[in-house]
Amino acid sequence: NKIHQTQKKRRGTFTDIPEEQVKIQSDFFGKEIFGRKAPYDEDAINDLKEIKSNDSIVDPISLAELKEALKKAKNRKSLGGNNIPIELYKQLDDENLEHVLQILNRNK
Repeated sequence: NKIHQTQKKRRGTFTDIPEEQVKIQSDFFGKEIFGRKAPYDEDAINDLKEIKSNDSIVDPISLAELKEALKKAKNRKSLGGNNIPIELYKQLDDENLEHVLQILNRNK
């Protein structure tokens, strides 16, 4: 599996050609971000290699995977962005963990 990324060219069309993507990114960061046009290395573009995608990272998380991750998680650590301590998740039964899985997997 190839990772296909498309980027929009200035004239409004899209490209998935790596050389054109690098040029678009270079122009954007050079001009839009840093306020100047930045050069890019043609040799680096020619050395680009295809990156295989790891399909398993886009698979939904299973109940067994969640339980294993919770088992490995250390107690008494800083709260995450939701202010829920890990110890609370560890106390949930399978039915409630399924609700957590629905939240975790909603964008997969």
